[in-house]
Amino acid sequence: MISSPHGLSGVSNSAENAARIVRERYPDRKIYIVDSLGASSGYGLLMDRLADLRDEGMPIDGVRDWAEAHKLELHHWFFSTDLTFYVKGGRISKVAGVFGGLLDICPLLNMDNLGRLIPRSKIRGKKRVMKEIVARMEEHAQGG
Repeated sequence: MISSPHGLSGVSNSAENAARIVRERYPDRKIYIVDSLGASSGYGLLMDRLADLRDEGMPIDGVRDWAEAHKLELHHWFFSTDLTFYVKGGRISKVAGVFGGLLDICPLLNMDNLGRLIPRSKIRGKKRVMKEIVARMEEHAQGG
C-alpha cells in the first residue's frame, strides 16, 4: 500500500497497524507500506507508475523498492483559493482568513522530504499563483 504522507495525516499509522494485523494472520503474504511523502497529483503520478511496473510483471518487492527509491523525485506544489479550511484546521487565525480572502491571497505550499506541508509564499490572485507553480515546475523538471 502507498499511503498518504505521515506528516499530513494518520493514514500511514493506520496502514502500518492494519498491515501488522494482516501479517500476523497471513505470515506468508508480502505486505508493504510505503509513505508516499506527497499528495494530490504527485501521489497519482507515483501510483500510475507503480501500476505500470506491476502490469509489466515486476515483482512486488521490486515495485516497493522502486517506490522507495523514486518517491523523492516528485515535487508536490499546490495552492488554494479558499482559506476556510486553513482557519478551521487552525493553520491561520480567523482574522488572517478574512483579510486573506479580501486580498485574494492564495497560499503556495509544497511537501518537504518528510511529507510535511510547508507554506512557501502568499500570492495575490489565482493567475499569479498558477504562474508561480508553472515556474517551479520548469525549475524542477527533468529533461524539459
